Amino acid sequence: MKKFKKILALSLIFTCFISTVIPASASNRDYLETNNFTESNNLYSDKTNVQFIQTDITKDVIYTYEQNGLSYKVVENVEDNLSKIHSSIYVKDVDGNYQLNTELDTIISSINSTNRMNESGFEIVLKENNKTIDSQKVLLPSNNIQNIDKTNSELKLRATPQYKWVFDGTFKGNNKIEKYTLSGIVSIIAHISGTMSGNLATSTAIAAANFIAQTAIQENFKVLYWTVKQWTYKMYNGMYWFNTGCKTDNNYYSNSSRTKLIKHFTDIDV
Repeated sequence: MKKFKKILALSLIFTCFISTVIPASASNRDYLETNNFTESNNLYSDKTNVQFIQTDITKDVIYTYEQNGLSYKVVENVEDNLSKIHSSIYVKDVDGNYQLNTELDTIISSINSTNRMNESGFEIVLKENNKTIDSQKVLLPSNNIQNIDKTNSELKLRATPQYKWVFDGTFKGNNKIEKYTLSGIVSIIAHISGTMSGNLATSTAIAAANFIAQTAIQENFKVLYWTVKQWTYKMYNGMYWFNTGCKTDNNYYSNSSRTKLIKHFTDIDV
């Protein structure tokens, strides 16, 4: 009888041990399901304790943050001259290990408008697990054309080319960034500068864009507001005027009245 009681006691102890061990592996799954990690709304609320580990977009971009009491890590890869960004977002489980939560793809493609304003620009598409969750268009006046102005009093035949800066105007816009990652925001800003000049963004623009993006994520900005002044560098070859370069004066703000400046930078591409 005593031997039976001893075996029964050992069985109960072993059962209790199993009951504490088995749910530990299941608890990670339950933990993820209970907190509904696959819902986009959990990813785009305010972030705290943002730590940027690697922000060089020529390498894998890595940063961490906390959100709704949970810890996340983002790993990003940038391709095709800032036109494609793949982002893997991980969440830390109860064992302290990062588990893949969701995958984002930011795709930026150029567009050309045929309206009389001769606008051009780009379209931004954000996909979460291959499902489109956001789409924006940025239209900018195009200076990418060989302008011919025969009424220009300076149009004279010359033996040597003539160069001059011509002010094109001031352009304003804004972009929703709440759902976008660091590399996604950098790419949007760089494309604004690049579309203006008709070329890829310069290293100056990319560095400034990185600073703006980091600030926007840390401060939980929902929208970026920008004002850009543009000059075109024109060359006259004795018959026509050609656009050969661009200069932009860029200001990015956190409010629509444009009183809270995040960053000012000048970008020259000649």
